[in-house]
Amino acid sequence: MFRRPAQRWWTDITGPARLVEGIVGEFDRSRHVAVCSDRPFNWPEQLRRTVTERLRDLDGNWMVEQLDASWPFADGKENGTAIEDYLLNWYTVAEVRQAYDPLGTETKAQYLARCGVFRERCFWVRDPDDRELAAWLDFLRRCPPPKRQDGSVILELRPGQQRLLPASENRPQQLAVLRQENYIDYFDALLFNSAMCAELELGDGWKRYLAVAATELCQLDVRAALDLLERMTTHGEDPLSALGCGEAAARDPALKRRLWMAQLQVLFPLLEEERLRLIAAYEERIRGILGVPYWVASRDETWPLFRQYGQELTDPHEAELGTLASMTAVHRADDHEERLLYLPRPDWQQLLLLREMRNLLAHRQLCDHGQVRRFLDECPYFWANPDRPFIPAPETDELPEEADFAAGERADGFLDDDY
Repeated sequence: MFRRPAQRWWTDITGPARLVEGIVGEFDRSRHVAVCSDRPFNWPEQLRRTVTERLRDLDGNWMVEQLDASWPFADGKENGTAIEDYLLNWYTVAEVRQAYDPLGTETKAQYLARCGVFRERCFWVRDPDDRELAAWLDFLRRCPPPKRQDGSVILELRPGQQRLLPASENRPQQLAVLRQENYIDYFDALLFNSAMCAELELGDGWKRYLAVAATELCQLDVRAALDLLERMTTHGEDPLSALGCGEAAARDPALKRRLWMAQLQVLFPLLEEERLRLIAAYEERIRGILGVPYWVASRDETWPLFRQYGQELTDPHEAELGTLASMTAVHRADDHEERLLYLPRPDWQQLLLLREMRNLLAHRQLCDHGQVRRFLDECPYFWANPDRPFIPAPETDELPEEADFAAGERADGFLDDDY
């Protein structure tokens, strides 16, 4: 569905690309490298491939040998030189193996270095368990410091194994430790998800919402974010269901808060833009009713003017969504048959949707996926569309899915909009 996500993550996104360059830079300085993280790497096979390509850019003669950390310990080998034995058996010819003198003063590690086993070769050691990691670190302590023409060892640690690395003064000579979290952060994930969403044939509002929601819910796990994006766009699932956690995700307060943060970042500014666009479309009509007395049918009471936050409302651009919705629910004091603010039914229904979504977000509640879909599918909304037949709002004092109008009324005559 998305083009080359693994390659783009490790080459086009700032943080991942910096980690690649960090590994290559330590290698170029003739240092061994331990790459660690608190969480799994995204596409680790692509990380290895990208580093290999960059190393070959330095010198086309370099080779990168990928080793499973457990290979030297096959058949239950536990002796202290198992790694040297493995390298001697697999990376030297018979004459070199037979020439080693175990009774001499030269260790196997020194002998391997002198025989050029490491020359123009990098050993990438994958997925060591705790015991294997300790053995590889001991091996590096026994190795002489690598020279420029020699290769290095790259240890790709499992999540959380950084705790097993000794303090810097006790580490093997010339071992650099690179931690993924020092290079890759939230904004790298957001940049990547935004780049992926840019490929979708959706409006800008949808792209922004999908990218931010995927980043908030999946954090740095961009592979999970891509799965979420595919399920949301292909199957129309809501974000929490698309995580694949079912009801558990929907009830998880932490996940709900992350999704609320995404909605707040993307939807709240769009709601404010729509409020201003609505007012611009009906500015003359709204300005003409400011200061006009109105009648509340449910209480048979007349009020002299609309107030907001206890103050007379004099500027149409300051009218909040709740205020505008309330204006459509009352009548003129001089004509009980005429609404104070008439809107075509589609615009009136859109106004109520904006009001409800804004109040939910302001009270740290989620807008449901149906509301988000209705809003973003028509964002920006075409207010006062001259091609749309004029259908007046229903003659009722109750807003759909709201309590009776009078129940929300305050003593000053302004309908409480929870703003």
